[in-house]
Amino acid sequence: KYSSLGANLPILSSAVETLATEVIKNHSEVKEYYIERNKFIAMIEADLISISKKLGTNINKDKILNKIQGAAQRGSNEKLEMMFEILNLPIDKIEKKAIKARNKMAHSSLGNDQEEIRETIRMTRAYETLFHRIILKILSYSGEYIDYYTLGHPNRNIDEPILEISQPSC
Repeated sequence: KYSSLGANLPILSSAVETLATEVIKNHSEVKEYYIERNKFIAMIEADLISISKKLGTNINKDKILNKIQGAAQRGSNEKLEMMFEILNLPIDKIEKKAIKARNKMAHSSLGNDQEEIRETIRMTRAYETLFHRIILKILSYSGEYIDYYTLGHPNRNIDEPILEISQPSC
């Protein structure tokens, strides 16, 4: 919460992604892979050898091969969606926007534009609220949570996402 603006969203999202991985692990009916990793690699082994030969001495050869080998694994956003489904946690446009904002902060920098800074603060508050809702759901909480995104920080039912019509707190 007290990390500098720009660093906080990737830290929060890392925590949420870790929670998603653990929630999925605890639900054996949900798989982290489209096809189990070892089975997938066995299926494409001949192709990997062929691609490896074609890449020759390319300096990125290992990175490319690793990406191919990881192709059967679900992406971060899919894992989040699976976690939301497992926890029966509805999210809406604001939470989805906050999740996307994380990507921008992780892969670029925050400029000096005042509106961009305000929007980053708003998305951080939305992500913090989402993080709290996830923790509460994991704990089987069924009451109200504090919406740190909306002006006045109203209480909402745990199953109610942040409302898009809410007045942001910044």
